[in-house]
Amino acid sequence: MKTYLIVNATPNPDNQQHIEAYTGGVLPLLQNAGGKDLRRAKLANVVKGEAKYPLFLFMEFEDGTKVDALFQSEEYKELIPHREKAFAELNIYTFTDL
Repeated sequence: MKTYLIVNATPNPDNQQHIEAYTGGVLPLLQNAGGKDLRRAKLANVVKGEAKYPLFLFMEFEDGTKVDALFQSEEYKELIPHREKAFAELNIYTFTDL
């Protein structure tokens, strides 16, 4: 079943080096796990609600098992210290088709 990865984030501008280290490490892992149609976007307008997260990432996978394995991998775990310093807030979600 197709799985969609959605990430929303508020970067920590004081830690640009950690943002670069995390994104530079995680994007190849996502692509190696079969992620496709990567879309990175910044918030342009709020129709209803709060403008809490200015950055978004969307990616499609053929199934969720590779995504789950990626987040449990040692390669990803090595990036977590950078992730924690890079973002003031970060949410990572997976969704499947209804």
